[in-house]
Amino acid sequence: MKTADDRLQFALAFAELELDTLREGDWLNLRDDMRTFAWLGEGEQTLEDLGGVITFPVDRPLPQDLTKDNIRALQREAKNCFFSIATFQRPLRFHYLRDGSRDGGVLAYMGNAPDMFLIRLVHLLGTADRIRTCPECNKLFLKIRKQKYCSRTCVNKANQRDWRERKQVQDEEPQPPSRRAKKAKRA
Repeated sequence: MKTADDRLQFALAFAELELDTLREGDWLNLRDDMRTFAWLGEGEQTLEDLGGVITFPVDRPLPQDLTKDNIRALQREAKNCFFSIATFQRPLRFHYLRDGSRDGGVLAYMGNAPDMFLIRLVHLLGTADRIRTCPECNKLFLKIRKQKYCSRTCVNKANQRDWRERKQVQDEEPQPPSRRAKKAKRA
């Protein structure tokens, strides 16, 4: 995850993830990805890539201490954040976390791992007016350009349904007689 968009894509995928289907190794990978999302970036990154905020998990649970229940609760909160943005398009109301301070123009927070994950997410969502809900499957997605649906599959389903509806309307309307029918009638 190198850019803010990469982080948002991960957070959206995390919010929609079926946690009950994960194997033990998948849980370990998810914890690593969450740590990368919220705390440890890959390579050189700008403050903008980090959502404009630096987070330090210093209280328990720490990233390596996150249990499956912690992750499930965090997923519910992340999903609520996304749905409030996608549905209402208004700023989130978020509780104040301790030790939020400005230091040299950088907003820095310290707290436990789940709170630091949500702080990063909220700051990334602050400028994310592109979070949408797919009208076909209700899945959350990050809108790119004029995108209406989350995937090509949903676009195809919507187009197929629209075509069927138009076809049904055309079949129900009386059709004007064809040229051949007109000639046969005259003769």
